[in-house]
Amino acid sequence: MSGNRLLYLLIGGCAVVILAAATLSLTGRHSGPNPSPPVPGSDSAFAPGGAAADTAQSAAETALTAVFTWQPVTDTSSADGLERAKPWLTGELLAAADTRGDTERAIPQWASWRAARDVVTASPATTAVHAASGRSAQVEVQVHQTVLHPDGSATTYRQMDITATTAMTAVGWRLAGFTITSAHTKP
Repeated sequence: MSGNRLLYLLIGGCAVVILAAATLSLTGRHSGPNPSPPVPGSDSAFAPGGAAADTAQSAAETALTAVFTWQPVTDTSSADGLERAKPWLTGELLAAADTRGDTERAIPQWASWRAARDVVTASPATTAVHAASGRSAQVEVQVHQTVLHPDGSATTYRQMDITATTAMTAVGWRLAGFTITSAHTKP
């Protein structure tokens, strides 16, 4: 076999491999498993940078999910939830997230959740929306917190009724503040 012919075969073989790799990458085919959908109540579906909330309700629910979903193994405290919620916050609440103070109350179960590698998820459900103006609204939200255990079981932790204050900003609706009006912790 001549040197030129061997060179052409080698170049042709490389071209076929490159073309096959490009075709597979463009069609999205891969040999690994399909990515799993986000876990309900987790923050795995949050868009980086905070997707624009097109309603006061979606702003309140998205932000409160982030605020009250905790990962005690990696979070230093529940205040880390407020930090994660920053893309959906505005005003004084955003300022509070930026200046985490010592006013946070410790959660008695935190150490045991961390030791067990539990995750606390928050699932909000809006019960009412009261528009104060075209640029602000009060949203009544019920938030259920559930402790997810590594073995796949779940335990109800707390149910809260929250009045959320939302505001329209240049990038969509954002959570400006909230008040927990009632909370019932499960023993």
